[in-house]
Amino acid sequence: MNPDLMTNHMVGVFYFKNGYMIGLFIDKAGICKVSAKIEKGQTRRDGASFRREQGYQGGCKLNIYLIGFMGTGKSTLGRVLSQRIGWPWIDTDQEIVKRQNRTIPEIFASEGEAYFRDRETELLKELALRKRILVTTGGGMVLRSENRELMRKSGIVISLTADRNVIRDRVARQGNRPLLAGDELEQRIDRLLKERAELYNEADIQIDTTSGDIDAAVRELLANPAFPLR
Repeated sequence: MNPDLMTNHMVGVFYFKNGYMIGLFIDKAGICKVSAKIEKGQTRRDGASFRREQGYQGGCKLNIYLIGFMGTGKSTLGRVLSQRIGWPWIDTDQEIVKRQNRTIPEIFASEGEAYFRDRETELLKELALRKRILVTTGGGMVLRSENRELMRKSGIVISLTADRNVIRDRVARQGNRPLLAGDELEQRIDRLLKERAELYNEADIQIDTTSGDIDAAVRELLANPAFPLR
């Protein structure tokens, strides 16, 4: 850890990601992530000044968000990780289904995709106000910049990835994905992956779940220096 970043609070991690300077600050009250956009050509900033500029007062607690394409294991890993760190787990798809009292394919069929995306954003706004919760999201949560900003400002964002062929096999077995309904499954997967790849890459951490070994994926995540809990 760089000594110039240690003043009244300890900095767990201080790093650059996709044009942002990010600090994870840890004190007795909890943990907090603050970030600032770094303009092209701007040099590294002093850690103490960075904290003051971003309004860090100490005692912050943050959420953990899992994003990623359908079939990458977000819900499965979320359940295991929740048990491991002792945080409540909320799956946005499951929560929307519960509130709407109908399945996601039924929502898409009767109301359309835009209605479902509105419900996603509505729910995410609620969750962003809570602290120390683990949230697994639907694959399309990243499509709206508002959603990405909400997650970035209120927590750590973790993207799960997997090999394209593995994703195809997993979603083919599930059969409840309205955006993949119909023929030409591989072409639909390729198109959606291409559309969303850069959005998933904005995450603080990326974990590959191709092997299907969820316990190994959780261990890798917990060992990642950007992950604020052990």
